[in-house]
Amino acid sequence: MPRDSAGNYTLPAGNPVVAGAVIETSWANPTMADIGNVLQDSLSRNGDGGMLVAFQNVDGTQAAPGITFTNELGTGFFRFGTADMRMTIQGTAVVRYRPDLSTPAGSRVPLQIYNGTDWVDVGVASENFTPADQAKLAGIEALAQVNRTPAEVKVAYESNANTNAFTDAEETKLASVTAGAEPDQTPAEIKVAYESNANTNAFTDADVTKLTGIEALAEVNRTPAEVKTAYESNADTNAFTDAEQTKLAGLSSGSYNPWAVKTTTYTAVTGDQLICNNAVTAFTVTLPASPSAGNTVILSNAGAALVTVGRNGSNINSAASDGSLPNGNSTQLVYVDATIGWKEL
Repeated sequence: MPRDSAGNYTLPAGNPVVAGAVIETSWANPTMADIGNVLQDSLSRNGDGGMLVAFQNVDGTQAAPGITFTNELGTGFFRFGTADMRMTIQGTAVVRYRPDLSTPAGSRVPLQIYNGTDWVDVGVASENFTPADQAKLAGIEALAQVNRTPAEVKVAYESNANTNAFTDAEETKLASVTAGAEPDQTPAEIKVAYESNANTNAFTDADVTKLTGIEALAEVNRTPAEVKTAYESNADTNAFTDAEQTKLAGLSSGSYNPWAVKTTTYTAVTGDQLICNNAVTAFTVTLPASPSAGNTVILSNAGAALVTVGRNGSNINSAASDGSLPNGNSTQLVYVDATIGWKEL
């Protein structure tokens, strides 16, 4: 008789025998053969042979596991529930095995350990491989490199379509372009757009020329005295006084004025070359006032009338009197000093 589905064995029909029964081959041999077959189908406690089909165990509990040990019945494995097998040590569950089907394939962690409070995932490389670590690892592409040089990254990036090098110069250029800028605006449109803003009046060519002619830091409100001080603070820019201007005007420049003809009274200036020509009426040529040393006047009388040389406050030949120039005479007068005055040469 084979075992039933629960593993129970039942003796063949005609058993058990009763007292006084005659041993006959008709029932004894089949019974012994059946018992032999059942024993053959049993697992040796000494480990002789092995199971020919799956070995089924009782589920067990955490305190009494279904697979246990002779000397420690509270230690072993038990089935906690569907797809959930656990290991218990002396009645305390410490390891849990389950398929973790709720996690995407490739990221599942079927093994957990109990830390006294919670079940903690156990990864391949570290017992502290947390769910956050798992999610982080899942987001890293296979064969990803962490040691690529910037140049390698640049080459790899630009090897793709539409990934041309965006240079520093191009970035600077783009940064200077206003959002929404139009590339086809005419100069007139740009002018109108610019001048539509506050404080953006037209800066004309005339304004540019005018501004170019104004020195940097030029001041429009300097007083004449400030201008004089600023000018004279430079080298070789001494004050040129009115007195010095008058004095300079009286000095000979080293050359004479062109010859001039005089027929009536005249006040000479230094450097004059005069031809006096009046045949009838005498007249006076007055020498320059406030002369300086070296001032010169040349006189020539070509007329019949006498010419008086007015000294104009200065001596002539050391005398405080006017001179005279008869017809046909010429003279060159050079101012020497206050004592000599004009010296006739």
